[in-house]
Amino acid sequence: MKNNINSVRFLITMSRRDSPRTRSFCKDLSYALPSAIKVNRGKKSINDLHMLALQNKCNRVIIVNTFMGNPGLLTFYSVGNESLNPLRPQLRILGVKLTFEIRNAKRVRVNDIIIRCLNDDAMEVAHNLSSLFNCKICFKEYGEPPDDLSIMNVESLEKDIFIIRFTNMSGYIIGPIMKAKFI
Repeated sequence: MKNNINSVRFLITMSRRDSPRTRSFCKDLSYALPSAIKVNRGKKSINDLHMLALQNKCNRVIIVNTFMGNPGLLTFYSVGNESLNPLRPQLRILGVKLTFEIRNAKRVRVNDIIIRCLNDDAMEVAHNLSSLFNCKICFKEYGEPPDDLSIMNVESLEKDIFIIRFTNMSGYIIGPIMKAKFI
């Protein structure tokens, strides 16, 4: 495996009452993020998730909550020695398109991730996402990009609402498309 620029490792899980669509979303997200592990939560407590994150050497935990059968909220935690520390803001998902619903989408493993702003209004959103996902913002063309790079394209739509698309360097969709806002 190549060396990551970011060296962040994600543990992705869902709320205790999940749905098939939320599980599929978590699987798509685990492919779009570098070094991500998807775990079915079951009856695991937050302390159990903390121990699991430490065992797998993860430094971020993402819990996907279900709302009316769909992924509804992403809650981020940093992994400390004693407990999981909540990160703010949370990401409220307003709409999602899963990989299997997108024509020409591919599910590939990636080794690194960057954020690219598609319009000027998305800069503040990109900075918040950068701190949550612990990755860099790319302001110009990426020099000699590797094939296994995930690009989180962020586009601001209207007040506080934005779209996130995960693509590779060839422009193929490699993860879910989310319409979201911060809360």
